[in-house]
Amino acid sequence: MNEEKVTCTCGEEVPEEELFERLDVCLEEYRQKPGALIPVLQIAQGIFGYLPEHVLKYIALRLGKSYSEVAGVTGFYSFFSTNPRGKHLIRVCLGTACYVRGGKEVLDETKKLLQIDVGETTPDKMYSLEVARCFGACGLAPVMMIDADVHQRVKPARLADIIESYSKMEALTARPEVEEEAEQIRVPERLTSLQEFRVHARRIAEGNAQLGDTKRIEITMHLGSCGIASGARGVLLDMMKELQENSVNNVVLHRSGCRGLCSLEPMCTLIDEKGNEFCYGELDRRKVRRIIKEHVMQGRPVADCLVNT
Repeated sequence: MNEEKVTCTCGEEVPEEELFERLDVCLEEYRQKPGALIPVLQIAQGIFGYLPEHVLKYIALRLGKSYSEVAGVTGFYSFFSTNPRGKHLIRVCLGTACYVRGGKEVLDETKKLLQIDVGETTPDKMYSLEVARCFGACGLAPVMMIDADVHQRVKPARLADIIESYSKMEALTARPEVEEEAEQIRVPERLTSLQEFRVHARRIAEGNAQLGDTKRIEITMHLGSCGIASGARGVLLDMMKELQENSVNNVVLHRSGCRGLCSLEPMCTLIDEKGNEFCYGELDRRKVRRIIKEHVMQGRPVADCLVNT
């Protein structure tokens, strides 16, 4: 073990000796358990960010296994990486549906923008690029994922904006005053990452708390996997913008999982001041604008946007 500093997955530089101390705690817990190798490798990758050769040899020694066995398991599972990964992992789907709908063009443009090949990481350690075979969202092809965020029906012309949004959020959160500034961020045009989503979700919770027992309208955005893949986060952000721009202060926004009508996502449920429930489906910015202005502000449900549940 050397004394060099390593950037761990938390983003801060930590002496490698300290990272090995964290790994030792994990090894002590798992060494007597059957099937310990894979969970230990998962935790080790979380600690170091990847699995370099000297870490694999250390794990093999402490678990009493051969290096070839440990390296073989690492090489077999695509989840594990023996090369440093960037802070954001970009995976482009090249499954059949995505491939025939332009997945290869999306991959080529991503490589061009990042100036790296598949399996490589940008020099600033910000992005790593990989391919995947299927994300289970074939109807939304071509699909790519950045970290846990699904981007559907991706067009090469949109890629620069998608990637830039992650860079902008990194620049913001890297500054020590981010907590204060987060409250002053203008609502952006599109919600593009989980990190950005959490900032605005906190605003929702704080706004809800301020309403207290005031008569209110409750709107629940359904953020199951199909909803997210269909753009529900962006719809939620559109809704927040409309409420903000129209100075509406009697609406409580909630988030929930799947409603079970995946083909009609993105969806929301609106409960008015009298307790009547309305479900809106296939939402986009235009429909959101109508729901806020006609239903929320004037009390007239938007009939042609309603879903019969």
